[in-house]
Amino acid sequence: MAYDNTNTGALFHKDVETGSKRPNVSGNITIGKDLLKELIDLVKTGSDATINVAGWERVSKAGKPYISLTVSGPSEAAKYSKKTEEKKASKDDFAF
Repeated sequence: MAYDNTNTGALFHKDVETGSKRPNVSGNITIGKDLLKELIDLVKTGSDATINVAGWERVSKAGKPYISLTVSGPSEAAKYSKKTEEKKASKDDFAF
């Protein structure tokens, strides 16, 4: 099975000193069709489209450090927020 890189990316450190006005890391993010459609729909309604980004420091198989990224749109953030609230509410139901 092929690796699914939808809504993921990576930032790699530059090997050469590029100066203070140039980035010291660079990379890319693959945005899936569903997230792109969600963002376009938001913009069409006159809203700003916010992409949530999360990153983890990793080391490649070649021993090169990089930052692994995932991106999500507002609907995913709302789902996460709702799950967090539900977990908190269920914990509050138990008195010790």
